[in-house]
Amino acid sequence: MYYIIRRARGREWTLTYLRQLVNFCRVATVDSTTINMALNLNFRDFEDAIQYSTAVLNYLDAIITRNPRDFPVATPRIMTPEQLIQELTNT
Repeated sequence: MYYIIRRARGREWTLTYLRQLVNFCRVATVDSTTINMALNLNFRDFEDAIQYSTAVLNYLDAIITRNPRDFPVATPRIMTPEQLIQELTNT
């Protein structure tokens, strides 16, 4: 996130935003259990497998991604950033 946002908004704005986001979202840990699970999944992209494993092992509600087709799973929910914003705005 830092890399993408920093390119659009600059370093200071990005750091301020991420500090606020950390208070709103739970940050999940990636450890050897996560990596081992990812290694045994049939995902085309290993980084996506790590994200999925992290979500499952931390009982997360959703994975937010610009490429939902990269996640061939039903749970957790796979959402685009736009879908997340729409859902948060409607509640």
